[in-house]
Amino acid sequence: MTPDDISRRRDAKRFNEGVKILATFMNNLAVGAIIAGLLSPLVAGRIVPVLEDVALVFTALALHIGAQVALRLFLKSEN
Repeated sequence: MTPDDISRRRDAKRFNEGVKILATFMNNLAVGAIIAGLLSPLVAGRIVPVLEDVALVFTALALHIGAQVALRLFLKSEN
């Protein structure tokens, strides 16, 4: 292996770790949004969720899908 190969692989690994951290952050935001969207009607004593609760659930889904897309599109080959 040449020094350039080693450097390229190290840079790819560093970049991939950043992408994985971003995806984890987005998934954590999604978990928070889904919990807020599902728990807020219970805390408020409502049986039927209001528009804001539904919007939080869809936001959570969008964040989760965004994290999956980031992983699929941005991860670099480490070989």
